[in-house]
Amino acid sequence: MQTWRDARARAESAATALQEALTQLGLPERAVGLIRPVVGPDGQAYVRVGLGLLESMAAESVAEGIRIQTADPEDS
Repeated sequence: MQTWRDARARAESAATALQEALTQLGLPERAVGLIRPVVGPDGQAYVRVGLGLLESMAAESVAEGIRIQTADPEDS
C-alpha cells in the first residue's frame, strides 16, 4: 500500500506542476482542469492529459513555453 501512496504522491505532484505551468501560459481552466494524477496497475505514477482540442493560440503558447524551457542557454 505504501508503494501505491508514494506513486500517487508523485503523480499528484507532477499533475499539479503541469497544471500550474499551463495556467501560467494562459490556457483556460477547462483545459487545465482535465489533467489528473493516475497510478497504473503496475504501481507506476502517470499524469492523464485529457486536453482534447486546444485553440490554436493555446497550442502556440504551450509550444513556446516548451521551447523556452528546452533552449540551449548558449544559443541566447
